[in-house]
Amino acid sequence: MPKFSFYNTKRWEKLREFVINRDGGMCVYCGAKGDTVHHIEWVNDFNCNDPMITFNVDNLETVCRDCHAKIHSKTGSQSTADGYRFDDEGNLIFIGKNKK
Repeated sequence: MPKFSFYNTKRWEKLREFVINRDGGMCVYCGAKGDTVHHIEWVNDFNCNDPMITFNVDNLETVCRDCHAKIHSKTGSQSTADGYRFDDEGNLIFIGKNKK
């Protein structure tokens, strides 16, 4: 289940479909089949309610899962779900349960 609630809305579903169609269903980086809509300016706890971040088509691009993992790995944000992170090659790896 996604961390941010807007991902569970009809508005996001329609926008996601629009972006994938706009980009021809292809990853904008490698040309493979794109199945993920990536926020260029990442969504975080501070901007998740800002529609200029979450729902702005100029902030969205279609990527494949491999490129999406690499984007997040290369930029230094390796956070994902609790206990997981991306390694340097963009692979999702289990690192153990985070303590709170």
